[in-house]
Amino acid sequence: MFTILITTGATITFKLLIDIITDVDFIENLIKLQVSKLYIQYGNEINNGKNKSKQYFDNLIESKQLVKILQLNQIENYHYLNSKIEIIAFPFSSNINSYIKESDLIISHGGTGSILDCLKLQKKLIVVINDQLMDNHQYEIANEFEILQYCKKYEIIQLKTKEFFEDMDKLLNDKIKYKQFHESDGVILKSIILEELGK
Repeated sequence: MFTILITTGATITFKLLIDIITDVDFIENLIKLQVSKLYIQYGNEINNGKNKSKQYFDNLIESKQLVKILQLNQIENYHYLNSKIEIIAFPFSSNINSYIKESDLIISHGGTGSILDCLKLQKKLIVVINDQLMDNHQYEIANEFEILQYCKKYEIIQLKTKEFFEDMDKLLNDKIKYKQFHESDGVILKSIILEELGK
């Protein structure tokens, strides 16, 4: 049994990622991989005093009838459970490292801080690129991390493929192994990030 954390970032709603991870098919595929607990950090984008990320997440849960189709019991707000999986969702956590530590695998947006948080805690990491952002360097930075064998990167459309779930299975069962991140590697990565941002 495995625990997965999906983090979409705090400041901008990563709609495409949230849309995919709230699909019944996506969650059923996680269950097939023996994922028994799923944390979803769906974002904390505030506009005119309203949490746009929360509104978007709520609308998807309702329109896709996720609770009904998966026969989930609502334990409390954003905490669901059936006989196969427990789902806990939240907008933002100042202590995200506690969720990272508990998780066997993290699927993260391409924010550099989130990537480094996972690597420092020696966690298996999949980075999903948000190519909708203006002046976005996520692809280049995630690509460098992948070349250094610290993680795997995916574009959003790939999350619906058979290959994605096959890779998840291999990662969860240690059939794909990354290099271990060391604090001393941070200097190298910092220079890569500064170089990419300077382009």
